[in-house]
Amino acid sequence: MKFFFVTGLYRSGTTLLEKLLFQHPSVSIAFQPYPSFYHLVKKRFNESQNISSIYPINTRLDNEYFEMQDFIEFLNHYKLNESDKVNSGIESLLHSNNGFIDLFKQLQLAAGKELVTNETIYVGSKEILCEDYIGALLESGIHVIHIVRDPRDVLCSAALGKEYTGKTRPLLYTIRMWRKSVAFRIQYSEHPLFYSVRYEDLVKAPQSVLKELTGFLNVQEIELQPKLMDQQGNIWRGNSSFGESELISSSSIGKYKEILDTNSISFVNSLCAPELKYLDYECEDIKDLKEVFGGFKEPFPIHHDLFQQDYSVSETNQTMEIKRTGLLKADGISLKEIEKYYQFELVYKILKKHAV
Repeated sequence: MKFFFVTGLYRSGTTLLEKLLFQHPSVSIAFQPYPSFYHLVKKRFNESQNISSIYPINTRLDNEYFEMQDFIEFLNHYKLNESDKVNSGIESLLHSNNGFIDLFKQLQLAAGKELVTNETIYVGSKEILCEDYIGALLESGIHVIHIVRDPRDVLCSAALGKEYTGKTRPLLYTIRMWRKSVAFRIQYSEHPLFYSVRYEDLVKAPQSVLKELTGFLNVQEIELQPKLMDQQGNIWRGNSSFGESELISSSSIGKYKEILDTNSISFVNSLCAPELKYLDYECEDIKDLKEVFGGFKEPFPIHHDLFQQDYSVSETNQTMEIKRTGLLKADGISLKEIEKYYQFELVYKILKKHAV
């Protein structure tokens, strides 16, 4: 049996991608079966590094920084203690405890046990916000499928679809997590076990993307059916924040133009310009960051108790973002400084070419 994993930022199309893969007879994929497991493992790593952050899976920016190789090494030697087994609700599913990858494979098989048939070649699952695990999974021979989406549509979808993402987070936080997700796409773009797709390409040409995915997994190509089925045998009607549909639709692309005010759009463009240009997304109205911060107000009310109301414009975060942008025009930056603001050295080098 082979294993794979689907991930990406919330509201980026991970569920659509998962349902698309589920149509293939050689693929067994579960929908977010164990999110608490990934949060628990990352929490234990953070504790070992004395890292404090709003969520266990964090931005890895500035004071939340950790060396990715340290995390991979931690995963290689990780063991669930008895208390964590019970609290995470997976105790009865495990028959050994030989590191993260061993646990990962056991959980994929447990989640897919009702879905596996004689035709099944790949077993896996979909979880959001798990980019930190990509390196360890790839090193262990596990295929990773990743998706990104225009951050401005992500922001609107997250705000309008609270039933899927919970309380609205500050705009800057989602921007930071989006940039992190893009960084992983860049870092592993040439890895043979890594495949990343833009949401926009998926909804515009799903059959073409499915062909690429079957080639990536080396399984037989299939014809995409007009309607997707879910794991319960029902027609999947989508989970879009912009309206229910039984069909794959590109109608949500660019919805942000109807929802976000011009200052919010400029805020995103100015803070994400290199990434937007790298991904061939429209990127106009880029301003000096001091001007952008000065005219910004949250487009959606923040009801999330873990975030300060001024998170997006606090002096600390303004300073951090201005410094991050300035690094793209500087020379002689240390590797640690690069990683604290751009995740990986390769990402910094590539985005430097797209700097405004």
